[in-house]
Amino acid sequence: MTFRCLTSLAVLFAVEPAYAANILYCNDYSVGTDKMGLALSDLSSEHSITTTSSMSDCESRVSSGSWDLVIHAVQNWSHSSPNFNSYVSSGGVAIMQDWTRDGSRGSACGVSYSSTNFSNMTLIDSRIEDGVSESPVYLSNPGWGVYSMSFSITDGGTNLATSSYGNAAIGLTNEGRVIVNGFLTDTITNNETAKQIYKNEIEILLGNCDADEDGYDSTDCGGDDCDDEDPTINPAAIEIAYDGIDNDCLDGDLTDVDGDGHDWDGMPDGTDCDDEDALVHPDAAEIPYDGIDNDCLDGDMSDFDGDGYDWDGVPGGDDCVDTDADIYPGASEEGDGIDEDCDGDVDDGTEYFDDDGDGYSEMGGDCDDTRSDIHPGAEETWDGEDDDCDDDIDEGTRGADDDGDGYSEAEGDCSDGDASVSPGTPEIYGDGIDNDCDGRIDDGAYDADHDGYTLEAGDCDDSDRYVHPGADERLDGIDNDCDGVIDEGTSAYDDDGDGYTEEDGDCDDSDASISPGADELVDGMDNDCDGDVDEGTDIFDDDGDGYAEEAGDCDDDDDSVHPGATEIENNDIDDDCDGEIDESPGDVDHDGYAEDDCDDEDGFVNPGMGEMCDGVDNNCDGEIDEGCDESLEGSMAGLEDELPKDGCGCAASPRSGGLGVWILGLIGFAIRRREKHS
Repeated sequence: MTFRCLTSLAVLFAVEPAYAANILYCNDYSVGTDKMGLALSDLSSEHSITTTSSMSDCESRVSSGSWDLVIHAVQNWSHSSPNFNSYVSSGGVAIMQDWTRDGSRGSACGVSYSSTNFSNMTLIDSRIEDGVSESPVYLSNPGWGVYSMSFSITDGGTNLATSSYGNAAIGLTNEGRVIVNGFLTDTITNNETAKQIYKNEIEILLGNCDADEDGYDSTDCGGDDCDDEDPTINPAAIEIAYDGIDNDCLDGDLTDVDGDGHDWDGMPDGTDCDDEDALVHPDAAEIPYDGIDNDCLDGDMSDFDGDGYDWDGVPGGDDCVDTDADIYPGASEEGDGIDEDCDGDVDDGTEYFDDDGDGYSEMGGDCDDTRSDIHPGAEETWDGEDDDCDDDIDEGTRGADDDGDGYSEAEGDCSDGDASVSPGTPEIYGDGIDNDCDGRIDDGAYDADHDGYTLEAGDCDDSDRYVHPGADERLDGIDNDCDGVIDEGTSAYDDDGDGYTEEDGDCDDSDASISPGADELVDGMDNDCDGDVDEGTDIFDDDGDGYAEEAGDCDDDDDSVHPGATEIENNDIDDDCDGEIDESPGDVDHDGYAEDDCDDEDGFVNPGMGEMCDGVDNNCDGEIDEGCDESLEGSMAGLEDELPKDGCGCAASPRSGGLGVWILGLIGFAIRRREKHS
């Protein structure tokens, strides 16, 4: 309280101006009653004031200095002021009173002069009349021919005082930056009135303690208005959230609406993702699967194992096991009998799985297990790819140089199985071969079917252009390539000698270990040509229960039998593959007894329990309530109506003995058990 009173006294006796200003005062005449000079003298302790009576010096100082206010008082005809005019026009703050009524200065200051020598003026603005008791304010002629000059305001400014002629005597122009006085600095009759008017003018231009007139002083004056240029901003204003303005001058803009200590994340450096809920902020504990980003970090916790995928029990989730960070969509599938990538297939994408369904996995030599047209034994086509996975590209097609002579069939090689025959090769006369592939054979030799081979060169049918050495063998019952074997390499020929042709269902007629009826092996190939790779082996999940033999499935033909399955009693099957058949589920009632417990669903029945008078064989000795006193049983029966039927509601006073509580509890248990077993 003492501190507050002292502060108030300090404000009363030491009111500071809005700020310390740098003021230039230019007056080209010197008189003993320079009342502007008297006002500035009173303000010299508050502002830095430079005075000059040389107007040329004034011009130099105006252009070279940094002034908060320039006061320009002229009475001689000979002065021009281009620098002052430019200063005002470019936004400078000034007080101007000009006996000469110079048109350029008047234009720069937003006025046009009219009549002269008015004898009094009336102050009509509260800011200019503050502290002035005289009304009207009288002017005296100091001996000059003209001592007052009324004017009109031309730039839409404000009239602060009116001359006795009705024109402006004091005007506020240039958007509130310039005050024009229609009188000289020694003309106002009363010295104190003159000083107060000049001080008011300076305060209007440099700013007072409540410039926005909202009833609150600026902080520069010791007040609590944090923006004294905006009347909507003061301690009584309502704070508007997130507008970047401290409307009520209290702790800045309101950026934490819910008051949880964290700014809304829509603001710079804000981190609260829900500023209307105080339970949601960066320091809150995240609650899994509630659909709310409680801690404002990467949304709701729907990825419990932190593998980057949400549990498939929440909307949009696809992690089939959210407790194992190694199992998620896109995980690398291992050859372990488990569906790591949650696509419903076990071990797909591994070397054991035929991903493209072409009968071969990587283990079986498939060089591209994403395309069913690429695998060992596939037909090589002219496509720039190794279709048959033999490490040669386009061999046997028109685009490949099969004989390595530098030319393919597409490039004019008329026998691409013979490296001695190609375009540009010297013709060998007498061998019956078109060595240079120009369509002419030797000198005088005759190639009847124009296939590049004569009978002498090995053409076994010179009447058929599709029959000659090196021709493609076709399924037509003809030895097309003249090698003595008919239709080899076609679908009707058993190329690998395993007893099956491709027409018989042999899915790889180049491998004698692959044919219908062959044993399936763990080799990544469809050995028995049934469309499945490695089925019936330890790495294949034959029954689709998510486990293969390698992963512990002890019966891969039964999808109800696998590790983790529920053991079914009395079916003579090891349902959970733990090596035990029809094992007991264990001590169900958790009383420490299993096999010799005569009621494993009741924790008060086991061989170690004392007999209770409840109509139950508590100790499993084959007798019920042996050793019980019939009178006690009768009394318990009488208490049965008095005790709560729901088995609760008994309360013991802190002063009650522990024994009594125990007895009442025991009786209650006995009655409930009797009800259960009755």
